[in-house]
Amino acid sequence: MNRSTQLVVTLTARNLAEARGELEEVVRAGADLVEVRLDRWEDAERRRVRELLPSPIPLLLTVRSRAEGGDGPDDPRDREMLRRSVADPDWAALDLEAARDPLPSTGAVAGSTRVWVSTHLVHGATGADLERELRRPFPPGAVRKIVVPATLSAGLNGVFARAQEAARSGITLLTTGPAGPLERAWAPRLGIPFVFASPPERPPGRADRRVEPAQLPVDRLRPFYAADPPAPLFAVLGRPIDHSWSPWIHHHWWEKESRTGLYLALEPDSPAEFAGLLPRLAEGGFRGVNVTAPYKLTAPEAATHIERSAETVGSANTLTFRGSEVRADNTDLTAVRRRLDELRATDAWGGSAWASSAPGGAGPIGRGGR
Repeated sequence: MNRSTQLVVTLTARNLAEARGELEEVVRAGADLVEVRLDRWEDAERRRVRELLPSPIPLLLTVRSRAEGGDGPDDPRDREMLRRSVADPDWAALDLEAARDPLPSTGAVAGSTRVWVSTHLVHGATGADLERELRRPFPPGAVRKIVVPATLSAGLNGVFARAQEAARSGITLLTTGPAGPLERAWAPRLGIPFVFASPPERPPGRADRRVEPAQLPVDRLRPFYAADPPAPLFAVLGRPIDHSWSPWIHHHWWEKESRTGLYLALEPDSPAEFAGLLPRLAEGGFRGVNVTAPYKLTAPEAATHIERSAETVGSANTLTFRGSEVRADNTDLTAVRRRLDELRATDAWGGSAWASSAPGGAGPIGRGGR
């Protein structure tokens, strides 16, 4: 089992009762640690956090400041008072912000990590800002975590490599934004020490369980990280893409079939980024991708081989990777033809010509179904 990358699950809970239920759930799903976001709790509930003991896995108590994307105070004095309200516990690790919290001389007590030192850079941060944080001293024995927003291109063209280098020094460098899910999928091969995940997934339409949109569910990541030999990767590419049900549908099917894999929703920001992403995915363990709006017309142009179905309608919704080859196909056309055959068999359609646009702006497909 691959345990080189540990999974820290961020609870969505805003009170003790919710936290107890989620804690049991994420332990069953394979979490290594649990993050409790105390900045999201009311004062009365926050004072009861110690009642989570005994916990079967380590707890990390976090008060994320508003300046770094949380709901907690920015002023160092207010932050210190808040931490004291939970009695500066020696029973859990504390997340301290490098920019606003005083740091202790050591991050470990009796061989156990007690301090995390974190920095969450915001949109607009520069490469120089990131390098400054990577050079910032932190106490021996502490865990250093840096989070930076990144596009897919930024991740592939520098940030992921920098994360791999930082990991050799024990630093966890994570990304949010479009690059976030892809980095989490590749975290073990990059050697990243810790990945923050969400609680187990619920069906689409129910409450989102991600505190950070780039997080992936622990019940997807744990079996994928543990697979030996490595499990395959797949994705759906589109913009916007966060609404897609495709990851849930595929993982639900894999679970029923006792299969292991990881299916991501990735959002290239332009046709050029879409085309540049494909060879990198093929090199990084992806077997293929589904394509949705607005890239169905772009997909055949980025392929090295175009199947007849994609050529017929001038668009593709499926790209398959075979070595250096990228094969474009259009299963929309196949589905329409199958449905027309079903209608013919019941005399529900007389066979006259018609035209229809495939979902995602793929262009007319009716001409192939006559």
